[in-house]
Amino acid sequence: MPSNIDAGRRFQERVRKSLQKWFGRTFDLKVDIDLPDGRSHHFDLATAERDIFAECRLANWQTGSTRVREAIDFLKALPSNPGRYLIVPFKTHDERAESFSQYVVRSHGSRMGSINVLEMSEESGKLTCVHGKLPSAVNLRQNEVGSYCKQLDRILDWVEEVRSRDEIREDRVARLRSEGKIPRSIALLMHSILQAAEDGAKDSAAVRSAWTSIVSWARTEGCRATELTTPV
Repeated sequence: MPSNIDAGRRFQERVRKSLQKWFGRTFDLKVDIDLPDGRSHHFDLATAERDIFAECRLANWQTGSTRVREAIDFLKALPSNPGRYLIVPFKTHDERAESFSQYVVRSHGSRMGSINVLEMSEESGKLTCVHGKLPSAVNLRQNEVGSYCKQLDRILDWVEEVRSRDEIREDRVARLRSEGKIPRSIALLMHSILQAAEDGAKDSAAVRSAWTSIVSWARTEGCRATELTTPV
């Protein structure tokens, strides 16, 4: 049987994937933040921009209240005004017709302030808001993938040191990879962008993450194309 620590880590990773898909943003694990009151805390999850923070707590009616209260205190102590989320698994009490998220809100609702409470199905990854609000899921904006493809042309021009539109993008990426001018990992990300443009993006977070990695690689290698942009 897995330990509580292992179970907690697995739950955090499932939450991370669900949040990234919902918001279309990258979330980091175990983010250390210095709080205004002099404490520091490793928040379970936070966006790369540090404007959304989340604490995850496993369902436990016997001892979970103390850990939930701690999570609320840390979230409330965050400076500025980031999005604050407390996320628990969807689980019902063996004897009472009450889920753990309902118990959390009933026990601590008066202390929540701007904290939003979500419950997540561990089977499907579906997020449900039980206190506060959860913004609508973010999908790729119209023509966003098309913009990435046009910018990809500029990166390929830089790699090859010549402007060319005679070759289809997929073939050009494959050729430059075979010539050793593009790393295999970056070429695969480029192909994922091109595939999303052809078939329609089904996972906005994955597409945006792939494009961010491509731009980061290009800029690190010396590409100075001012037109290159990353998701906001």
